[in-house]
Amino acid sequence: MRKLTQIIISLLLLIGLMAVSLETQAHNRSQSFSDWVITDNRATAIFTAKSREIPRLHTQTNQTLHTLLAYHLTSSLTLSQDSLPCSRAETAKPMPSALGYVRVKLVFDCDTSLGDLSIGINSFFNVASSHVHYANVTLNGEPSYQYLFTNK
Repeated sequence: MRKLTQIIISLLLLIGLMAVSLETQAHNRSQSFSDWVITDNRATAIFTAKSREIPRLHTQTNQTLHTLLAYHLTSSLTLSQDSLPCSRAETAKPMPSALGYVRVKLVFDCDTSLGDLSIGINSFFNVASSHVHYANVTLNGEPSYQYLFTNK
């Protein structure tokens, strides 16, 4: 009887710990950030994501988080001008980041003779439907604008 009581108490404790763990995970929002500096025909974007978000991408696991994020951003981050894609001036490069985060730098070249720019961010939305991306955009040294990207 005593052994049965210990087993029941252990199971209840395990269930309680699992419930707390799931609740903690449920409150961790999926989010990423980018800072864009656009001057004349060149745009530089610094993209930051939480380290724990990157394994969701389900790509090859034997690569660094920086490499995985850079590869993902190559297809999910776009800059276009009058519906024409701007070219990538450099390959995506890892940047130093705070603990628990990964940063990647992307550089685009656009045609100065064309009109309006359009930023397309489709990162993480296919693996986290509630993902939110915050973009800070500075154009030709003017005060910056903030944009919110969601899957909705």
